[in-house]
Amino acid sequence: MVDYELRLENVQNALKSIAERLEFARGEEEISECILGGVAGLCNESCFETCSRMSEVFRKFQRHEGILYALPYYRDHFTHAFHVFSLGYVTLSQWFTELAFLQAGDLGRRYWLLKEWFIASVLHDIAYPIEMAESWVPQFPPDVLGVDIELRSTFDWSPALSGGQNMRHLDGLAAKFVSQLPNDLDDTERARRGVAFKQWFVGQLLERHDHGALAGISLPSLGWALTDEDCAYGAALDIVLHNYHWRPHPTLRQLALSSYPLSALLAYCDTAQEWGRPRASGVAGRRAMPEGTLKFYSVLVERAATTVTLSYDIEALCKNNNRNWGALRDREKRDRIDEQRQSVFTDLEQQTSGIPKAWATGTANHSLRIRACDVNGENIGVLPFLV
Repeated sequence: MVDYELRLENVQNALKSIAERLEFARGEEEISECILGGVAGLCNESCFETCSRMSEVFRKFQRHEGILYALPYYRDHFTHAFHVFSLGYVTLSQWFTELAFLQAGDLGRRYWLLKEWFIASVLHDIAYPIEMAESWVPQFPPDVLGVDIELRSTFDWSPALSGGQNMRHLDGLAAKFVSQLPNDLDDTERARRGVAFKQWFVGQLLERHDHGALAGISLPSLGWALTDEDCAYGAALDIVLHNYHWRPHPTLRQLALSSYPLSALLAYCDTAQEWGRPRASGVAGRRAMPEGTLKFYSVLVERAATTVTLSYDIEALCKNNNRNWGALRDREKRDRIDEQRQSVFTDLEQQTSGIPKAWATGTANHSLRIRACDVNGENIGVLPFLV
């Protein structure tokens, strides 16, 4: 008999310990080891008791990601994954009491939802280095070797479907997708949606080379216990759907928060988590967000809405973008600050513009929002992620 109360308490204590260690961690290597050790601890039998390979896969992902920093403006996806998990953990802990559609009053139900969230959020980007390889390989000769050679490489991802048990896993993903559809659909429509899901997935994998599709179909092969199989397929589906808004399917149409809550939460946290992400140096004509100018401010979960607030140091951004900042008159500075505030809001708007077309709240009656504010808490704008 699993003591769910003890395991949930162990998870909470483990996260507190990780947070304390991260607070005093200095340097990229120390932070990485802290996160790797923390994830390994959460994987063990006293917490989420995942398959033995999960923490190993995450460690290998961290090691292979380093090569991608040769790409201009490549953003961190390793620390990002742990921040996405943490943001979702805090949000879910409140959703359990606020949102009835989760049906998570039972401690066992809460534990399995958090376990699915842990697996999905930590592993959602593990295939990202492969997706980026097609961008990285052509740049290697001129950037690293100093040789003026243009390599055009197009990778064939079809073995990802034919290899191992992956076709069976695709059936499992489709079955999981159909099982979460609204109950008012008849069997014919449910079967049609299942076929449409497979068509959409194959396009994501073979045509778009989407890292979510590759990670999702690979995850069930990590060696899960039979008792974890449903949870593993749930996490895999969450990963597959977190990029759904980039290419929605006409038959699947909008997906609902009430039907796929963890998938929607993963898309939401993945978009909102922009603070503190190390970024490779850029190229001429492009700008990066300077370190320290964007920070996490708060997450507020209410019965009607969940709002993640990001804090921007607008004046620091202006100084970074205006070398003669000190010579400007006060009115000119105010104009630059107003322009920068609008630029911040426009950038956020672009990141979230496709989400409402692909996702809906359904019967959840709950909105997801991202808010931008200045360092003093002054509102810049609120973007409706899902309404």
